[in-house]
Amino acid sequence: MMYGGQAIIKGVMMRSPRYFAVSCRRANTEIQTRVEPIVFANRPKILRWPMVRGTVALLDAMLLGVKALFWSASLAMEDAEELDGAASRKQKKERERAEATAKGKISDVAIGGALVVGLGLGVFLFIVLPNIVAGWLHPWVHGKAALNIVEGILKVVFFLAYVAAVGRMRDIREVFQYHGAEHRAINTFEAGRPLDFDSTRDFGTVHVRCGTNFILIVLVVSIFVFAVLPWNSVLERVILRLLLLPVVAGIAYEIIRFAGRHAESRTMRTLLAPGLALQHLTTRPPQDDQVEVALAALNAVIEAEAEGVADPQSEPAIA
Repeated sequence: MMYGGQAIIKGVMMRSPRYFAVSCRRANTEIQTRVEPIVFANRPKILRWPMVRGTVALLDAMLLGVKALFWSASLAMEDAEELDGAASRKQKKERERAEATAKGKISDVAIGGALVVGLGLGVFLFIVLPNIVAGWLHPWVHGKAALNIVEGILKVVFFLAYVAAVGRMRDIREVFQYHGAEHRAINTFEAGRPLDFDSTRDFGTVHVRCGTNFILIVLVVSIFVFAVLPWNSVLERVILRLLLLPVVAGIAYEIIRFAGRHAESRTMRTLLAPGLALQHLTTRPPQDDQVEVALAALNAVIEAEAEGVADPQSEPAIA
């Protein structure tokens, strides 16, 4: 059974086939953990077919990630208000909202809205903008295949620039530390070692099923898939790429799924070396208290999963 996770504000989200747990470090240094079942854990057989399960897994990871982020953000806001005194009516209303979300009453509309905004930004930065810029190079680059390849290279460049830029932000650097803590906890668990500080120190912050690795694979796969597309109007080009995104995600997921099951293969790690190297930008060496948070989330979801019979056909989570 494979576990995965995601770094969030002041904490880590861990997931198993049927549950997810979110642990956050509060301002009073305590760790607060929340465990919930995954609503669509038992998927219909058709959603587990190759090429289909990749898109489903990606959407599932995004939805759980946004939900975990909302909860962690509400706790961070609550801590900030308590430190500031929280005297005004507006602050009291915000506290009431934070308490409601902490009890699991996060608005589906808010989660859906954040997901749509995030998807829209991703589509613009990594589909629309590279396509437009590649179109500007049309006088110097001839042939649809060449233009599509240039567009793919621009996607990778934009992605690397984006990761490098956000990594300079103080709050994001802390999230990247929690990302490293999450990987260390998962690596320790998968090695069969005890889930304690001493064991985690023997492992690095890189993992083959990392979401960073998955995104880079998506970008590289898209270069090959989109290379045969026609080069007409910008609108047509963008629509065709959006329609083919499930195909690209499906191929990328099968690659990372295979890599996760053959993580010790030297050949596989060589092929995935660029994505593994990129994780040095999206992870930072964690502090002990951050590893403690990651271990709390992982132990919580392991305990929740142990209460029932595991689904032998469950799909591996993106780490």
